[in-house]
Amino acid sequence: MNLPPNGPGNGFSKPELLLLPANGFFAAFTVMFALLLDLLPWGQSAAIPQWTALVLSFWGVQQPRMIGFTWAFMLGVLLDVHASAVLGEQALGFLVISFGAVALHRRLLAFGLLGQMLHVITLLLIAQACRVLLRLALGAEFPGWWIFLSPMSTGLLWPLFAPMLLAPQRRSVEYDDTRPL
Repeated sequence: MNLPPNGPGNGFSKPELLLLPANGFFAAFTVMFALLLDLLPWGQSAAIPQWTALVLSFWGVQQPRMIGFTWAFMLGVLLDVHASAVLGEQALGFLVISFGAVALHRRLLAFGLLGQMLHVITLLLIAQACRVLLRLALGAEFPGWWIFLSPMSTGLLWPLFAPMLLAPQRRSVEYDDTRPL
């Protein structure tokens, strides 16, 4: 069977690259590194990205079975203890992010980086809204609309960090006319 050559106008303008299997140690390293970034004393700025949420959403989209709900819950509890917040508040947000990323992973992979970014921003805003609603249900006052800056800044980083986290899985591009893959 002969495949049409790659070129504009034939539907095969960009060849799909095959990815190597994800390395579990690399995934765990990226999650732990993101957790360490979230543990740094950044101050009271609301626009600081949520690094762990970004990495959890990435692995939920790319490898939904590798970094799952248990990781999300445990990391959320660790960040709740670190921030002296209501125990389970961050864990609830991370579970919402992980569930959304796993549920939408096939759809998200069909989009380009900008389309994925818009979906991830929506997912992060929903998770933040769940956290705010939990605070309000427990009797806290509304913290203000600035609290939604962090999910926005986190989602805007998606086009930069998704290719970086995917780089170890990329194969070298060696085109061979005799092989279909």
